[in-house]
Amino acid sequence: MRYPIILKKIIHNSKYIIKKSILPNYIFLDWSKSHNNLGDILNPFILGKLTSKSIINVSANYCFDNHLLAIGSVLGRANSKSIVWGSGLISEDSFFTSSPKKIHAVRGPLTRKIILNNGIYCPEIYGDPALLISRYYTPKVKKTYKLGILPHYTDKNNKWLENINDPSIKIIDIQNPNPLKVVDDICSCNNIASTSLHGLIISDSYQIPSVWIKMSNKITGGNFKFQDYFLSIGSKVSEPVIINENSTIEELVNKAQLREVKLDLDVLLNSFPEDFK
Repeated sequence: MRYPIILKKIIHNSKYIIKKSILPNYIFLDWSKSHNNLGDILNPFILGKLTSKSIINVSANYCFDNHLLAIGSVLGRANSKSIVWGSGLISEDSFFTSSPKKIHAVRGPLTRKIILNNGIYCPEIYGDPALLISRYYTPKVKKTYKLGILPHYTDKNNKWLENINDPSIKIIDIQNPNPLKVVDDICSCNNIASTSLHGLIISDSYQIPSVWIKMSNKITGGNFKFQDYFLSIGSKVSEPVIINENSTIEELVNKAQLREVKLDLDVLLNSFPEDFK
């Protein structure tokens, strides 16, 4: 049975009210649980470490209370109660159905340009909060693999991956429900090749050489979010290495580079909304 939007909002907000009565020291945080995607499910870990508060998952589509948008290309679903810290837009064609209540930081300058073009104030403070992961989590793993390959969940069934049979290569499941296991897997590799943006961001946070690869056109928004991120850290805006039947592991290892993050993460941290501290 499909419920009207207003009824869905009432049902969801009733659940949120019950949860916050049980957890008084809380933050309402919007992130998607539907795909167990690395960038999404890192949200509660990083925000929990940053604030020492209980994190309550909400949907901006249905939430009547102030709530936070942080890691991910989630800005397009903001509403008048959304407070933004480090989020991005999904594509150059993105638009707002409702202006956020306040923006403290965004993922990168391409996102900011669209926001400004919509007549919305946005400070020139950049950074994907997933870059902070190495400040809050120290993996206890050895460098075991020559290359880790981290396909976006839309690329997990790519045929090229099926032909890899090399014990020095690790194919990493970005949908592992424990995001810290994904971080461990990334840190066990000397180099990373990723079709996932957050595979690259986590590699950058732990200073692991990486290469952006492309296996398909399935990722929503194309190259936009990658370019937005590269510009935010002061990196050259590169193009992905296209994977085809002739692609080799050695090619990817040779093209993996240590990407310098020319971004003051303390500025990002200091921009965190006072309301949620």
